[in-house]
Amino acid sequence: MIDTDSKLRRQRVAIYARVSSSKQSEDGTIESQVNLLIDYAKAHDFEIPEGWIFQDNGVSGSTIQRPALDNLRDLVASGSADIVLIYHPIQRQLGLQVSDN
Repeated sequence: MIDTDSKLRRQRVAIYARVSSSKQSEDGTIESQVNLLIDYAKAHDFEIPEGWIFQDNGVSGSTIQRPALDNLRDLVASGSADIVLIYHPIQRQLGLQVSDN
């Protein structure tokens, strides 16, 4: 049986952005990242559910222990998100951690 509801439903996208310094945060860098990702999602007719924009302001990239990233990982693990858009390049160690889980 074909699941017609899932074929008609817009893909749900989560957004993640990060800046590592308070200077970048003050300069509005994270907002520009988020706005670019929102524009991309809109251009592709993706749905961004409320609360699915995750931002780590002033959090070092040298650690994968980032509050918003942890919340994003929980969302992805739940199977709710169809797509994750990320502006900031994820560290290699994160990719290794995700592939190990």
